[in-house]
Amino acid sequence: PVGPFTFVHAVLPPGGMRSFDASLFLDARRGVAYRVQDVEHQSIGFYELDGAFTNFSGKAPVAVLNERREAVAPFYWDGRYYLATSGVSGWAPTASKLYSRGDLLSAGGWESSNPFPKGPARGTSFWSQSAHVLVYDAIATAGSGGGGGGGGGAGGGRSVRQQALWMADRWCGAPPHRCKSDWCPCLLNASYLWLPLSRTAAKVSVQWCGEGWKPAPPMWSPRPAAVT
Repeated sequence: PVGPFTFVHAVLPPGGMRSFDASLFLDARRGVAYRVQDVEHQSIGFYELDGAFTNFSGKAPVAVLNERREAVAPFYWDGRYYLATSGVSGWAPTASKLYSRGDLLSAGGWESSNPFPKGPARGTSFWSQSAHVLVYDAIATAGSGGGGGGGGGAGGGRSVRQQALWMADRWCGAPPHRCKSDWCPCLLNASYLWLPLSRTAAKVSVQWCGEGWKPAPPMWSPRPAAVT
């Protein structure tokens, strides 16, 4: 969306519980939006929003994960719901975990897909922390890398498939540096890491691709820059 935006009101977490890392997730299958939040560093829940997306609906959370995790990144990809998370360790990166399920409203719990990161530095998720997963329709050319859901042919040696990009925060750079305080000067130089997700036999993973990797181009064109 393009601004300007108008402040509506502040919203307190349901039940007065402290909310740490949080994200927004729109379940396009049902037209329902959720605030996905780490509650007291003890559990993660999907809290339904009202029709205007400006407040909570008051319903009990669904798809609760009763584990000590943070850095929530929910997404829907090729028929399943996923939730990427990290450990609770301040600015120090940990091994990410990925959970999946077929339906947010079903009685069953989350299924774990570990090990999620593969390759060098997988124990620290390539020295980063999950922030968001972008799923989009990509143009796949012959011989292009990365896994994804199927799609219709586009002709001319190209096809359309769903690409999922794992987007992560690299707070304090690569080792041997480690932040030892709540506020570390290196955070001023924090950067981002993008890597493709791949799927094999219903297992999803993210793997280091090297500096030369580029994401598959999207079907849509980027919006032109605004003229001021």
